[in-house]
Amino acid sequence: MSDLHLDDFRKDAAITLLRLYNNFPREHSLYVVEICAEETTDEFGLPSKRHEACQAGMLWLARHGLMSYGQVVPDEGIELAVLTPKGLQLLLSADDNKKPRIENLRAAIKSCSSEKIEKVMNALLLSIPSG
Repeated sequence: MSDLHLDDFRKDAAITLLRLYNNFPREHSLYVVEICAEETTDEFGLPSKRHEACQAGMLWLARHGLMSYGQVVPDEGIELAVLTPKGLQLLLSADDNKKPRIENLRAAIKSCSSEKIEKVMNALLLSIPSG
């Protein structure tokens, strides 16, 4: 059984990478509400933990060299995001079945299956080159 926060991260990261791939090489704004459809706030008007985690996931992808961005829009998303050469290479690389990882990612997101997204994203994330 998976931890919900990891399921959310994998799904958010998959959608983020697919959006950047579909817009490559153009820079693209990524908004949390478009990725996780989470707009709830607490009693003080602050974003929910889910909302914060989605934006943190985008920044995690950048810290690990898969994307770059121009600026963070607090509580909303990031602007001027684009895949890095490392991110593009990872998505275009072949899996064990000689199929480009981007095809697996598209199919998993289209299926709306948490299990498929988990499998595809685990394989993708474990293939991130170090350095």
